[in-house]
This record gives sequence, C-alpha cells and structure tokens, in this order.
Amino acid sequence: MKKSDIQNKCTALNLSCSFKTGSYTEKTAKDIAISQSKNANTTVSEGTNLTITLSAGIIQKVSVPNLVGKTKSQIESQCKSLGIVCKFTYSSSYSDKTKDTCLSQSKTGTVNQGSTITFTLSKGPAKTYSFGIQNDQCTWGNPQKTKSDIEALLKKACPGVTFKYSYQKPTAENQCKIGYFVKNSDIQVGSNKVTQGKTYNVIICSN
Repeated sequence: MKKSDIQNKCTALNLSCSFKTGSYTEKTAKDIAISQSKNANTTVSEGTNLTITLSAGIIQKVSVPNLVGKTKSQIESQCKSLGIVCKFTYSSSYSDKTKDTCLSQSKTGTVNQGSTITFTLSKGPAKTYSFGIQNDQCTWGNPQKTKSDIEALLKKACPGVTFKYSYQKPTAENQCKIGYFVKNSDIQVGSNKVTQGKTYNVIICSN
C-alpha cells in the first residue's frame, strides 16, 4: 500500500503508525510498504503503534566517479546524490595530504543504488613534537617509577607516536645511573624531538 493509504487505514482502525525507509528493491516503487512490525490479521489493542518500512525505490544503476583527492564532506554529498552508502576508514600511515582527503576507494564505475563504497582517508601530515625532560622527572634507584612517570608524560605530550619501553643493566661499556636513561635510549634527559607514525625506544637503566 501507499504511505497515504496506510495512514488513512491506521486512522480508521484507531492505530498509530510510524514509518521508516528501508532498502532499494527490484520492483517496489518508492514509499510503498515492503514490511510491517505486526503480521497481517494479528489482533492488537486500539492505539497500538505499527512500524511500516517503506521502499527506498526501485534499484537504479548509477555511475560512481573517481573521488580520490576529494574531501570527506564532498564525498558524503556525492554519495547522497547518487543514492549510495559511503563508508570511511583512515589510512594506517600519515601522508602529505590534508586530513580527511580521500586516498583511495573500493569501487568506481556502475553500481546499484544502495551499494556501499569504502573510502580511505588521509590522517594528515605527521606532526613533530619537541619537549624536554628534567632530571627530577626520573627517580634515582627506581626504574619502574621512572618508566611509569615518563610513559604518562609521553602519552599526553606525543599522541600518535609509539614508544617501546625496556630496561638495561649497566655494563662496562655502558655505565648508567639506575632509574635514568641509558646512552642508546632514543629519549634522554634534556631536549627531545619525535614524529607521529614513528617508533622510539625508551631504555631505562635498572639493577
């Protein structure tokens, strides 16, 4: 039935009806009912609400253009006008493209309306962070506390950067103070610089 006819029917039966749009179909025109929340001939009380699902229309073929280089908002607008579903994911690595710029898409060419196309977006250029670590931010004789404090500091100061933590005992070649960084640690007391998308080793001297 048509939406208007269903509304009239519900009113005559003292029922309330709500509508939602379903999927595209092979034969059922737009706004014609394709399912309902109560089966036909079911006995219900007056005032019961029925949820009616309407067809989004008969499936049409549409041509999906190459949208690489477009922004997320531009792609959403294009998908809406074509009647296709756009799904977004972000690249695992940083790039020189502005954040939310499309890097690739799963399909181009002719597809059915209602089809889902996946678009991979740029995370944007990697940021570089500069920060300093003071001597008193390391705890002499307590490498575990130093790790805990430095880990909290770096997590807050350097989002998108990966740090790997480990301990190393002093050696004849690599003398170090317990609770401080060893010589070959990427992070040291003083000035440091790190970049998103890269991994840095934080090695703390232990006993």
